[in-house]
Amino acid sequence: MTGRGHGVAVAALWALAMASGPTAAAAEGWVVGGGVAFYDQATRPAVAVEWHSRPFAALGRLDVGFGVAAILDGGGAGWAGAGLAMTLPLDARWFVEASLMPGAHAVGERDTRLGGALQFRSLIGLGYRLGAGRALSLAVHHRSNGRLVNFNPGEETISLRLRLGF
Repeated sequence: MTGRGHGVAVAALWALAMASGPTAAAAEGWVVGGGVAFYDQATRPAVAVEWHSRPFAALGRLDVGFGVAAILDGGGAGWAGAGLAMTLPLDARWFVEASLMPGAHAVGERDTRLGGALQFRSLIGLGYRLGAGRALSLAVHHRSNGRLVNFNPGEETISLRLRLGF
């Protein structure tokens, strides 16, 4: 996703949040997911684990908290980062999730190079609350060095995620 694409996504999420009324705070919890990572010249299975804090702020209905995430793919590449994790309820069960996290990328096989260790991850997903603090979501994330260096192939992952709140 280009810089312009990120701006459009953030503006759309902001507009949804501001057009809505207040919401109940989201729970702290863990997120585990599995999916497929798409590199410039390779496709790999990927798994991720995240921890999300209780929200520290609400912007309209958008709950904003901290998140920590780690990703490992089948090519031996890994990424770990921390930043903002957001949730926007659409109704009692459906929600949009998003996160913005800088982090460190470790290269696995040669075709998992992303142009430096510093990589920014942006994520957006659509989720459904199952009850008892659990939810499923389908998410897409993008990792890129933000053009800090000339080599910037980026990486996209599509994943199915299970959220376990407490």
